Formats: sequence, structure tokens, C-alpha cells
Amino acid sequence: MPSTLTARVKDGKQSKKIERNIRKAHLIEILLLSLSVIVLMFARGLRDAQLKALNCWFHQHSYS
Repeated sequence: MPSTLTARVKDGKQSKKIERNIRKAHLIEILLLSLSVIVLMFARGLRDAQLKALNCWFHQHSYS
């Protein structure tokens, strides 16, 4: 089933230029999704490191 975003030329075939643009959009979407996963993993690691540092600091000062 052809996409609603694809245009047709006079003989009824889909335009290759628009098909390439759709592939490019899918590639960009995949890259952005993977980038967001990397950012979320990095943020989660920072959060865990901050909690660990805060926990160590709290234990050092609570025994003083």
C-alpha cells in the first residue's frame, strides 16, 4: 500500500525522489531514537553516581 506522502508520476509509478526522502526520514528517526537512549543511559548513570556520593557523604558526617 503506497504512503499518502508519495507522489505519482504520469504513468502511475511512485516517484523515486520522494521514496528516498521517506527512507532518509526513517534513518533520521532511528538515529534520534538511539541518541535519546544514549542520553537517558548517561543521565541514569549520573543519577546513580550522585546517589552513591551523597550516601557516602551522609555516612561520613553522621558518625562524626
